[in-house]
Amino acid sequence: MKSIEMKNICKNYGKVAVVKELNLTVKSGEKLILLGPSGCGKSTILRMIAGLEEITSGELHLGGRKVNHLGSGERNVSMVFQNYALFPHMTVEDNITYGLRINKVCGDEIRRRKNDVMKMLELSGLEKRKPRELSGGQRQRVALARAVAKQSCFLLLDEPLSNLDVQLREHARKELVRIHEKFGQTMVYVTHDQTEAMTVGDRIALFSEGMVQTLDTPLNVYNRPANVFTAKFIGSPSCNIIETKGEGGGVAIGNQVFSLNGSWANLLRGKHDLYFGIRPEHIELSEEPRANSIKGSVRYCENYGHKTSVFIANDGIEFAASVEETRFYPGETVYMTFPQDKIHFFDKKTGCNAGYPENISRSCENDPLYKRRIA
Repeated sequence: MKSIEMKNICKNYGKVAVVKELNLTVKSGEKLILLGPSGCGKSTILRMIAGLEEITSGELHLGGRKVNHLGSGERNVSMVFQNYALFPHMTVEDNITYGLRINKVCGDEIRRRKNDVMKMLELSGLEKRKPRELSGGQRQRVALARAVAKQSCFLLLDEPLSNLDVQLREHARKELVRIHEKFGQTMVYVTHDQTEAMTVGDRIALFSEGMVQTLDTPLNVYNRPANVFTAKFIGSPSCNIIETKGEGGGVAIGNQVFSLNGSWANLLRGKHDLYFGIRPEHIELSEEPRANSIKGSVRYCENYGHKTSVFIANDGIEFAASVEETRFYPGETVYMTFPQDKIHFFDKKTGCNAGYPENISRSCENDPLYKRRIA
């Protein structure tokens, strides 16, 4: 049993509450991503699990055992820090094996583990180098190798890839998934990078101001955002969120009306003050008006090579749309179509998702990939 359970965990620095009444369970062998903007409390949570920060109140259980009173060396955890935290005076192999020697692992086992992780992380030939003689990517792999060699039940990673360039980051993400597949450790991974969260995690816990905003599989977080914060944080460009009001079977988009089908109209009946949401990649653009389309004017475009973001003004509201071809230009009139199986509505007062009609399925519970990943 390698689960992590946090019950009513709070962390205060003086009068400042950094983590507020956190109740969160990480399943045995799961890869859980703690995602959120800087300062939201995610690294503090990781350090409390590791025993590097005291818990102000609440209970932390690792493998079914309460560990509030235990030091970090007694918790059977390995941690990879953002700044790598390598010993500068030690060689690569000494950095990797130091923890094993301290824990009095026998010499043959130390050599076996060292050779295994150095081969796995492509560090062979660097054994005698010191950290100052390594690149950033090599240092990151040494830090990972040290954590993996310990073979702890719990692997904690605090933004381990943030100092790497794009290509190295992609390679390292694949290595992390491969390491998890081999050892099956319970992994808690802190990041502010949504790409890492979507590609590495079995589930994502999205934080804001020390509180969980949503906890779900990556596809559900993307397709069924629990609230406005989740919808805007996940995705690039961000999800379009605009204020709207019910207009007799439709909703107001600026000075125009977007008509809703019967299922949406029934669901939203009696709800007047709403936020309307649609992701940029789900907006369909055309030069000519279509049924139920909304007129706008192109303000500017951003070309990323594989796609173009088109920013469109509509009665004082700005929409972002993502298209594959660059065929729209500033000042041009365009028409936006919003597929009704891709739109979202949120209660304006609470910011919470207003739900979806029964005939619009956004659940990923039947996705075999995610069934397997969280089993």
